[in-house]
Amino acid sequence: MQSVQQPQATNNYQTTRLRSDFTWQLPWDVELQSDINTLIYKGYSERSINQTAIRWNASLHKYFQLSHGTLSVGFKVYDILHQANSLQTSIDQFSRIENYTNVMPRYALLSLVYMTNWSSKKRSKE
Repeated sequence: MQSVQQPQATNNYQTTRLRSDFTWQLPWDVELQSDINTLIYKGYSERSINQTAIRWNASLHKYFQLSHGTLSVGFKVYDILHQANSLQTSIDQFSRIENYTNVMPRYALLSLVYMTNWSSKKRSKE
C-alpha cells in the first residue's frame, strides 16, 4: 500500500463510476452473464492515479433439469482486462491522503450448484 500526503492540497478531484451488465439466454439451457465497471479518476495529485480502470467480469452457466431440482455448472472469470485497483481518499482540515493498493489479480471460479424445489414438495403433500 502506498500513501501520498498532500499538505494544503486542493479538493478538485473526482471519481466517476459507470456500470453495465447483461444476461443472455443461449440455446441448450446455457446462460452468459457479463458486467463491466469503469472507474475514472481525475484531479489527483499523484499522476499515476489519474487513470481509467475497467473491470470486466463474465460467466457461463449450464443448467441441467433433474427430478428433484436443477444442477448449475458455472465458470466465471473476474477482472478479464487485469485493471482492478483500490483507491481511498480521506480529507481533513490540514491535508488530503490518498491510499491506493493493488488488489487480487484476474482469477477464475468453477462452481457446481444444486438447487432443490422445496416449495413444490410442500404443496404436493397438502
